[in-house]
Amino acid sequence: MMTDTAGSAPKKSFSLKPNDVSIAAKLAVGFGVVVAILVAIAMTGILSFGNTLRSLTTFEEMSENSTILTSLQTDVLMTRLGVKDFVINDDQASQAMVEERLANVNASMEAAQNVVQSPERAQLVASIDSNKQAYEQAFETVTDLQARRHAYVNDQIAPLGRSMRSDLSEVMASAYQDQDITAAYYAGVAQQHLMLARLYAERFLLNNDAAAAARSLDEITNTENALQSLLSELQNITRRQLTIGVRESLGIYEVAFENVVETIQQRNQLITNELDRAGPIMATQLTELQTSIQSDMLATGKETHGLVEFARQKAIVFMIAGVLLAALAAWLIARMTAKPIGRMTEVMETLAAGNYTVAIPGLDRGDEIGDMAKTVAVFKENGLRIQEMQAEEEANKANMEAEKQAALEAMAGSFEQSIGAVIQSLGAQADEMKASAQSMSAIAEETSRQVVSASSATEQANSNVQTVAAASEELSSSIAEVNRQV
Repeated sequence: MMTDTAGSAPKKSFSLKPNDVSIAAKLAVGFGVVVAILVAIAMTGILSFGNTLRSLTTFEEMSENSTILTSLQTDVLMTRLGVKDFVINDDQASQAMVEERLANVNASMEAAQNVVQSPERAQLVASIDSNKQAYEQAFETVTDLQARRHAYVNDQIAPLGRSMRSDLSEVMASAYQDQDITAAYYAGVAQQHLMLARLYAERFLLNNDAAAAARSLDEITNTENALQSLLSELQNITRRQLTIGVRESLGIYEVAFENVVETIQQRNQLITNELDRAGPIMATQLTELQTSIQSDMLATGKETHGLVEFARQKAIVFMIAGVLLAALAAWLIARMTAKPIGRMTEVMETLAAGNYTVAIPGLDRGDEIGDMAKTVAVFKENGLRIQEMQAEEEANKANMEAEKQAALEAMAGSFEQSIGAVIQSLGAQADEMKASAQSMSAIAEETSRQVVSASSATEQANSNVQTVAAASEELSSSIAEVNRQV
């Protein structure tokens, strides 16, 4: 019979003892510890990666600044090279290339002003922009002066030089043809000085040599003197008009050449004082700015590397600590659950083998193992009770067998006594009948011949007696067999 303990089970009270905490709560605490460790690792990683991300963002911004400044530095350098080519080649293609590169410089400068945030660097960028504007304005002035120089040369100096040479050649040829040797001589001298003036003027236009310009002006003066001498000797009206025209053109040529010299000197001064000054200053400032940014990039890179390394080390430490704590939690949970459950399993196997004398551990626990122990205790109590009932049943069965044996023995004794009395009675009767038979036989023998019927009756009586004797012996055998079986 099973004992019902559900109604009498006491209510569990709250306790912080390990044996009173439920397995579910222990598992929850264990998993909670693991989750807390994982959360701590995740939060540490998030914070570390947040710092690293900020550092990388700063590095990315610096890299962008460096790229823009590198582009600006390249554009400034290419602009300076273009200006040099323009000054040397003096063609429209070089000027267009410089203007295009200046546009690139302006775009890069605007981008740099938008991305540079540091006050010191912003001030340096503003200074670069100021020098860039001065450089650009100086170049525009240089191109204007160069255009003015081309106008003087192409519109006055070159055509006037060719015209004067042609007129003097005609005067000299005409005078020589008319045998005016003096006029031809002075025409030749004037043409010689004119050619020298043009030669040195061309040399000045090519290399801007001040000595060549002075020599060209001296030769212009010599040409004027030669023309004056020529006019004093000329009588021919045509030759005289040509010579006067040459002298007038020479005056215009001289003024134009002086303007060209002044224009070229102004242009060269702008190149020297502005372009050659602002260009290197911009290059130096850009190099300084680029060096500053690269230095910060290097520092930021080292800082980022340090943050990444620190994050890696923290991750390793937290991972090891997490593994150790998780292993400790698992070991504690296993120790507090698996070992008691194993002992409980051994006890249940012992009970299943029929040994109800084994002690049940964990009865004082307040967790599920305590509940299992109490349940196993119920099985033990029921097993002991069943054993007691079986022992009682065996005892009752033995008593019943003894009582049955005694009853059978009493019955057999009583039966034997009854049968014995009957047998004795039958034996006595048989003896009496035998005696009577013998008596009758004797009588019969005496009267046999006389009464045949009496003889037959005697034989029948003898047969009956034998039958009774046989029945008596068989009954005695049955009684003996019953006594043996009992």
